[in-house]
Amino acid sequence: MNCGTGKYKILARVNPFLLNTLKGFIFMWVLLNIYRIIFLLGMKDYLAPTSVGMTGLQIYALWCGAKLSLQTAGVLALVLCPFMFLEMLTKKLKWLRYIGSTLVILVTTILFFARFPFYKLYLSGFNQMLFTGMHEDFHAIFVSMVDQYNLPVRLLGAIVVTAILT
Repeated sequence: MNCGTGKYKILARVNPFLLNTLKGFIFMWVLLNIYRIIFLLGMKDYLAPTSVGMTGLQIYALWCGAKLSLQTAGVLALVLCPFMFLEMLTKKLKWLRYIGSTLVILVTTILFFARFPFYKLYLSGFNQMLFTGMHEDFHAIFVSMVDQYNLPVRLLGAIVVTAILT
């Protein structure tokens, strides 16, 4: 069976689709782990020392986080699958995959940049309290993000990092 001709032409494009999905998954997993390393190094003054020692705790956090990031990277790769599938059908829609990938990286990077001031204040990652506060008084939280947490600078930084990564 020749997969590159006739009615089997679509089968010839399946392998690149799977390869692109796998590359997207690996890229997102590596990116999440790089963000985790940067966060651990940037927040080392806020992390409580333990009897294991800071280095042992950081290695354990990286190990557990890397395992958890497999799920997150999988979900992000699944979000990109429709864009990659459309590209598989016709190469004219390749730009759609680029837009989808850029949006996923941008949202991930914005959340990474936003986590630093949130962790400094609450010594916790994002949780239900943030979403409850957004529902209660969005304006007050927005003003706090702009005035106290340098939202425009962090947003610009996230856009620059996204532009570099894409």
